[in-house]
Amino acid sequence: MMLTLARRWQTATTGKFIAKDTAATWAMPHLPEPMTEVLTYAREAYLGRANDDRGNRPFDARQMANHPHQQVIAALTA
Repeated sequence: MMLTLARRWQTATTGKFIAKDTAATWAMPHLPEPMTEVLTYAREAYLGRANDDRGNRPFDARQMANHPHQQVIAALTA
């Protein structure tokens, strides 16, 4: 879910459709620091370099999901 939101945000902002891990890399500089850590973990799990334990950080994931969601809405209504 985190990578899908990053890709939606990137696509809404730039008009380009790219791979999820690339979108995550694009989104990281646009996020507050604590959220960058969550997205980095999701990207590493997607690439098979970390264990995908979604139950490990439910609060961080919810908070992280809200930021790109709001950015997508802002990009689409601008």
